[in-house]
Amino acid sequence: MNENHVIYICLYCFFSICALLDIWPIKIQYRQKIILLTCSAGILCLFAGCRWFDVSVGNEIFDYAAYEYAFTHPLDLKDFSYSYQNADNYIRGMDPGYLFISSIFARYLCANANVFFLLVSILTVYFLVKGFQNNQLNRYIFLLLYIYVTRLYIQYNFIMMRQALAMSIVWWAFAYISKNQNRKFILSCLIAAAIHMSAVIALLALFLNKVKFSLKCCIVLIGISICAAIALPNLLEVVLTHMGAIAPLIMAKYLSYIQEASSGGNILNYVECLPFLVIAFKYKNEITADQKGNLFFNMFIFYMFIIGFALVSSVAMRITSYFIYPFFFLTSWLNQHKRTTLLTKGLNYVWLCYFMIYGIRLLGNYHTTSDYAYKIFFLHN
Repeated sequence: MNENHVIYICLYCFFSICALLDIWPIKIQYRQKIILLTCSAGILCLFAGCRWFDVSVGNEIFDYAAYEYAFTHPLDLKDFSYSYQNADNYIRGMDPGYLFISSIFARYLCANANVFFLLVSILTVYFLVKGFQNNQLNRYIFLLLYIYVTRLYIQYNFIMMRQALAMSIVWWAFAYISKNQNRKFILSCLIAAAIHMSAVIALLALFLNKVKFSLKCCIVLIGISICAAIALPNLLEVVLTHMGAIAPLIMAKYLSYIQEASSGGNILNYVECLPFLVIAFKYKNEITADQKGNLFFNMFIFYMFIIGFALVSSVAMRITSYFIYPFFFLTSWLNQHKRTTLLTKGLNYVWLCYFMIYGIRLLGNYHTTSDYAYKIFFLHN
């Protein structure tokens, strides 16, 4: 930890205090809760949306630099398809839906890239909070926001900005499945996929809504995932090593991916699932009694299944984030239905401590938060 981390830890501390309002038996008036929620959402919008980096320093802040480059080189809206196909690799590496919105904003609304980033941040937080409300998870919303801020906010809202927006749209749209409005859910996923193609994977939620996993099936799927997490990196390393004579550059590239993916973060992905797994197995019959509960139970099991395979690919690990939403559902369900149990009280403090440690550890993983002081775009020289 260094001095650049202080402002981020202050952010964590603010949301941990808000989370304690949900954990402790403190009654606050509805109006006060709305004011605090509005302030919390505003902080999330501004903190990520107003950040500024000097793109001249190089690749350490590649995502921010790429977004700024795409904004300052808007596509021709009159012949968008041709303009997109003939753009350079930086621009064609982004999805057309995002580039279309970015180009409209740059050409007709405001030429300042940071104002556009602020708009994206506002939309992301709006769909996040609205998603909690639409999925009826807003009773303990401050605890859920704390988990989001410490687990995902820095990685996605700061760095993977396009996927953060796509992810929040998908999460917001999960409510359509519970209402049997599948066409609206599919349309929402397609809109999200136009911003970040990975959102297409969320359509699997329609399948997860139709099945009912038995306890035996859950154990088998999790077992396969653990076996894959153990075996796949070593197996691929052996295969790629033997391919070295044929394609040494490709081998070196993929070996570096495997080494990066197996650096220990994925072990934490399993560890953090354990409290949620206890809830899911202990209260399976109660959770899956209704359609929404069955959907998020199945989604959680599917999330545990795919993280084992994501061990060998950082891209695959990013895809799993669409299915991490049951973390919020199970946290909310436990507090709503088993509020007075010792398990609930204990797990609330476990989550409070674990996600704080996770968030602080995450800060050291990115040059964005470690090597550069936080700066606001309208205050920098």
